[in-house]
Amino acid sequence: MIENNKNTTMAMDKIYFEDPTDWEDYLFDSTEYAMELDNRNPVLEGIVERLIQLGIQITCEDKKVITKELNKRYIAMGIEEGVPRVVKNWISGTPVNPAYRENLYNLCIALGMNAEQVRVFFLKNYMTIPFNYKDRTDAIYFYGISHGLPYLEILKLLNENELDEDSNSDFFESTKMIGNYIA
Repeated sequence: MIENNKNTTMAMDKIYFEDPTDWEDYLFDSTEYAMELDNRNPVLEGIVERLIQLGIQITCEDKKVITKELNKRYIAMGIEEGVPRVVKNWISGTPVNPAYRENLYNLCIALGMNAEQVRVFFLKNYMTIPFNYKDRTDAIYFYGISHGLPYLEILKLLNENELDEDSNSDFFESTKMIGNYIA
């Protein structure tokens, strides 16, 4: 539990420097870190980390083996085409435009992740916010993943026409309330 915004105050002290002579050192550290991130492939790192958790001994250099393993998993969950191109691009490090969130969720399902593992993967490896409950697609994926539904059942829910009026996101005061309602 955070007491009296202690962590926020500490963060603000780090962000808003009082001595401009220190700025150059901080800027250099930040630039160096950003350049390091440019040379990494956090999505690939997350996929490899999860495959290792599932008992598959693999490294980031084994891209063909990773794709082959994911292909088996996609087919097993009901995606006959196997690994979509966007996921292959993530693995190879090919720059792509922001992809549909469905591809991220499907990757997480193929890797057998639960809702908490999906959250961590989105934040740590794809560096985006998971489960925007006000978005119909995100809400359905959250519901399906958190209730352990097979992919084909989630797909069926996604393909249904419209949500009932009672579950309109305007009914809720906050996104968190929607997530709690769905859970």
